[in-house]
Formats: sequence, structure tokens, C-alpha cells
Amino acid sequence: MDREAIKYERQRDDMVNHQLKPRGINDPHVLESLRTVPRHLFVSEALRDQAYGDYPLPIGEQQTISQPYI
Repeated sequence: MDREAIKYERQRDDMVNHQLKPRGINDPHVLESLRTVPRHLFVSEALRDQAYGDYPLPIGEQQTISQPYI
């Protein structure tokens, strides 16, 4: 696994552990899905480092990707 892949894997783990679990999301299937979906690939390259933050981001065509908690 390259350095960038490791970085995003850590961000996904942090998202699950610090945003979702504390809010009572504990279904193992949901958590595993959110740990594996590469959200950073759905946003522009300029926003990739923000892809796992607790806020929506634009994905083009006046649409957004919802914050992970939604």
C-alpha cells in the first residue's frame, strides 16, 4: 500500500472512531462500509484532504456529498 492509500485509510478509521461511533452508530456492516468507501475519490482533488470531515462537500453539478454522519 502506498503512502497516499495509507493516509486515506487512516482518515477513514478516524472518521469512524471519532465521528460515527461516538454518535451511537455501531452496526458493524455500516462501520465497515464507511471504512472502505473511498470518499476522497468522489470530490475534486483540491478537496480530497477534507473528504472525511464532518461536513458536506461539493461534487459538481451543484450537488454535494453528505457528511459521513448523515
